[in-house]
Amino acid sequence: MNYDDRVVSVFNTISRCANVTACYNGRGDNCRAIIQYQIKEHAAATYADFRVPEPWVGQIDRARILFVSSNPSIGRDDHACGSTSDEAIWDSHHYAFGGEGHPASILDGVYTVDGNGQRTKAVRYWSWARRRAMELIPTAVPGTDYAMTEVVHCKSTGEIGVAEASATCVERHFSAVMSVAAAPVIIAVGAFAQRQIFGAPAPERPVEMDLGGRRRLVVGLTHPSGFGNGKTLAKRYAEEHLAQLRAWAQRSALA
Repeated sequence: MNYDDRVVSVFNTISRCANVTACYNGRGDNCRAIIQYQIKEHAAATYADFRVPEPWVGQIDRARILFVSSNPSIGRDDHACGSTSDEAIWDSHHYAFGGEGHPASILDGVYTVDGNGQRTKAVRYWSWARRRAMELIPTAVPGTDYAMTEVVHCKSTGEIGVAEASATCVERHFSAVMSVAAAPVIIAVGAFAQRQIFGAPAPERPVEMDLGGRRRLVVGLTHPSGFGNGKTLAKRYAEEHLAQLRAWAQRSALA
């Protein structure tokens, strides 16, 4: 299996997570709250209508910065349901920002698109992530210079079900995601992600860590929808630490 095959394999394992269908069959206890939320609130009576777990968005195997947050929000999109083909789910996520001849499902790094591919509203988190990436790489290109993933891959709003599902989702998928993520810089966004990666709130300086078999420089930021300071790298870290982060972000993603 070559490197690209491994990336696709990890992606498909998450998007077709066996715990989703287990919950539809009355099992998968730890994931039941987050899956039942979608069943009840988003008319996913059958797996065919369920918006599948989101492994990541962006080309994780080449991005130099990787954002890790709690779980993806759920909108009105229906381009990645249980009835959607593996190929279509891959294209709409791995190439969400476009690239290599694929149409973008996220325009300019921040805008959702309608069924005709036309730009609609900007998503606050995507806009925030783009600005943070530009703190380290001023010319950052969404999807190729940075990508985004989560600790829990099933979708909900307000982190519903995340606490219950986090241990199971991390055990099943986190190490695999890190093993195909090329980024030398990891940004843990919010409390859930920071507890998973650091075991506690993020320290006040970047930390070198081995994640997925690669040495990374890891920092933590407050989620843009959260309370308190620390939502930008410049406010959270000293200039010497920013210089270190910028140097790491300029490294080859495959180093």
